[in-house]
Amino acid sequence: MFNDDSRNQKIATGDGSCNIQLSNSNIVLQQSGLSYEDVKSICKDLIDDNFTKMRAEALEVLNGRIDEFITLFLPIIDVNNPLHVRNFRTPSMQHAIYLAQQSYVLNSDVNQEYLIDLLQEKLNTNDDELKQILLSEAIDKLRLITSNQIEALRILLEMTFMRPKNRNLEDVISYYDRLVKELQRLSISDMDISHILYTGCVFSYGIGIRDFSGLFGLAIETNNLKLNENNDYDNYIDGSSSLKEMEIVWNNHPLSSLGLNSVGKIIALSQWNLRNRENKLMYDCLF
Repeated sequence: MFNDDSRNQKIATGDGSCNIQLSNSNIVLQQSGLSYEDVKSICKDLIDDNFTKMRAEALEVLNGRIDEFITLFLPIIDVNNPLHVRNFRTPSMQHAIYLAQQSYVLNSDVNQEYLIDLLQEKLNTNDDELKQILLSEAIDKLRLITSNQIEALRILLEMTFMRPKNRNLEDVISYYDRLVKELQRLSISDMDISHILYTGCVFSYGIGIRDFSGLFGLAIETNNLKLNENNDYDNYIDGSSSLKEMEIVWNNHPLSSLGLNSVGKIIALSQWNLRNRENKLMYDCLF
C-alpha cells in the first residue's frame, strides 16, 4: 500500500560494531558489559527506586505485572548488539523503560505491544535526538489514552497523512470507503476529542477542517489518475453517491477538524503497525 522504503528493518550487528564476532557467546557478553540478568535487575530497580510503596495486595499485583513486562521486554534487546547496549545504558532509555513499566502497571487496559514496539524502536535508533524524545513522549502518553482514542488517532493518520500508492481509481475509492466505515463504527465522543486534545496528541484547526475533497484529490494526484477533463474533484464526488456519502460523514466528523502532532503520529503509527504486522512501516517515515 505504501512506499516499500518505509518498511521496518531489523538492525543487526555489522562490521563496524565493537563486537568482534567471536564464536564464544560468553566472550561477547563480557565485551558488551551487559547480560540479560543485568537487564532484568535494572528493570526491577527502576520500579523499586521510583514507584510509591504499596500495601501487600497491591504490591503483589505490581510485582506480577513487572515480571510479565520483563518477559516481554527481554526478547527485544540484544546484549550482543553494541547499539542496543549503548542505548540501554542511556538515561533516556532507562527513563522510557520506567515509563513503559509504569503504564503497564497502572493501566491494565494498555496494550503492552505498543510499549514494547516503541521501546524496540528506541533501542534501534542511532543518534537521532528528536526521534528519541518523541518515542519517550509517546510511551508516556499511552498510559493516558484509551484504546478507542488510539484507534481514532490511527484513522486520522490514514486519512490525512497516508495515501494509497500505485493504485487504480477503484482501489483509491475503496481505501477511503474502508476508513469512513471504520470511522462510523468507532464510538468516539466529544469527551474523547477533548481528552486527546488535552493530552497533546492532536491540535485543532478551529473552525477549519481537512475536507474530504482535498484528501481525495491528493490521492488522485499521487496515483496520476484522470477523473475528468479538468480533474475536478468536487464535481466528481458530487456525481458519485458513495463518494458523496463519504464526504458528508468525514466533513461532519470532529476528527476532520484535528491534525496529528509529532507524538500523535508516533502513537497512531504504532497502532497501524500492530494491525499490519506483515507490512510494518518504519517510524522514520514520519520525519
